[in-house]
Amino acid sequence: MIAILNSEYSADDKQAIELNRDNFRALYDLARFFQDKHTRYDDYISIRNFERVADLMRGKVEKDADFVRAILNLAILYYAVGNESKARCYAAETIEKYHARSNEDLIYLFAQDSHGLFNEPEFIDTNNHVNPGRETSHPDCGLIK
Repeated sequence: MIAILNSEYSADDKQAIELNRDNFRALYDLARFFQDKHTRYDDYISIRNFERVADLMRGKVEKDADFVRAILNLAILYYAVGNESKARCYAAETIEKYHARSNEDLIYLFAQDSHGLFNEPEFIDTNNHVNPGRETSHPDCGLIK
């Protein structure tokens, strides 16, 4: 695992995390790195890192693209590992935060490209299963975060 990380993960991102363990941009890149590995083990590492990114950014820069992408990915990953409660909460928060950024961002989230493919197919699939009403909050989410 360390050999893969050392050979494939960006040296700049590794150094950024070494210099500042709260560097949310480098942590976001690390989470995406593991998410792209497509194993359950890597999904849990991604979840841990995306949770850290969200915690570092929550209440400070919630309109930042890395924040909304982190919570979108948390919805997808929690659904992939079978935790539908957390997936539902992060799906709702994703919709809420995309709308807070702009109406155009919210439209993009559910839109299709010129070939009829969804812009965010994994999120659409997850959301259709756990939050089909496209709610922006759920009563049980306060207990989860």
